[in-house]
Amino acid sequence: LCGSINKQIAAAVTKAGGHALGLSGRDDSLILAEKLIKQVQNDKGELDLVDLGFVGHPVNVNANLLHSLLNQSIIPVIAPIASNSLNPDQVLSVNADTAAGAVAAALGAARLLLLTDVQGVLDADSNLIQ
Repeated sequence: LCGSINKQIAAAVTKAGGHALGLSGRDDSLILAEKLIKQVQNDKGELDLVDLGFVGHPVNVNANLLHSLLNQSIIPVIAPIASNSLNPDQVLSVNADTAAGAVAAALGAARLLLLTDVQGVLDADSNLIQ
């Protein structure tokens, strides 16, 4: 996504007459995340911790950077890659919907519009929310 898809989207926005900039969550510490660890129940009914690798969930969004771009009428197109908040050299992948929600919350957005190639937003039971 980073340096590829988001750059293509930014180029399409620019071609349509807007001003866009392709970024990753690592640019200027735009998104900081913590490593995601899941709890799963084992055969004995006990909870085990499962390390999901280089997957994280956002804990901080640099809203000042985004406001600076938006104040210049620049649309940020953000790839959901983040720096680990405890180890900034480590790259973490963040679910795009989760990253978008964190960005919207940091900006105090009244609405969040998601552009996606899947059928829509699913609930915890994988049912389409309508």
